[in-house]
Amino acid sequence: MPKNLFLFPASLLMLIMLPNITLAKWGNNISIGHVFGKTIYKLEIRHGSSNTLTSELNKRIIEPVLTHYQSEYKTLFEPRSYEVQAAYNYLLSQHQLLVNARSAELNKALASIEERLKQTDLPKEAQLYLTKIRSQLTRKVNLPKLQLARMMVIAWKFQRHLYDVYGGGHVEWQFAGPEATDATYHWLTLREKNGDFKISDPKLRSLFYAQWATETTTIDSNISITAEQEKETAQTRYELLNPIWLRSLFSLDINTQDN
Repeated sequence: MPKNLFLFPASLLMLIMLPNITLAKWGNNISIGHVFGKTIYKLEIRHGSSNTLTSELNKRIIEPVLTHYQSEYKTLFEPRSYEVQAAYNYLLSQHQLLVNARSAELNKALASIEERLKQTDLPKEAQLYLTKIRSQLTRKVNLPKLQLARMMVIAWKFQRHLYDVYGGGHVEWQFAGPEATDATYHWLTLREKNGDFKISDPKLRSLFYAQWATETTTIDSNISITAEQEKETAQTRYELLNPIWLRSLFSLDINTQDN
């Protein structure tokens, strides 16, 4: 650094003295795409141990696109009363199986937590932690809410809609149930062509679409489906087209007309 700072150009001096973190932010604050005209900046895509880069992309892109699409075609995904009832009855039966299998274990854990919470010298941090665990265990014992059944029906209707309208194809079992993988891929590419969103960063775009990469959606890919995988796909496809909770309608005495 020169002895006389006043002889140095002001702009160059500012760059020398800026913290590295500021320069890093400048590098990250570039556009990677947009959703409904709103720019997405690289700096916004924060990922770490609790959230992956893919999940961040889904949050920024799929969530608003899905919300907009379901709002635009709301009547297609509106659950009928008998569908919600059938889904709720199924959830109740699954809940009862869980409680029956683990009731002793759950009750023992809850009793242990209640005893510890009675301790007068228990640190505040321990109280908060135990209260949180008690709440989680209690939810396992409590009956499922009707709203969960409604969400379940909406999710199924959306996946069934994608399968029927966007080419059918491969189906995989995900956390929320059967997912029309190929159809989701084609739906998203059409949404992108329609201008709902755009991912301008090639690497992030490849990563985003890789979630639905199968033999039929990926060009020049090494992906292949084995006979066993195809069998699993056929079973999952059957569950998408004929969900177990809807099949239960034939064995339940409920009103199947809309209220």
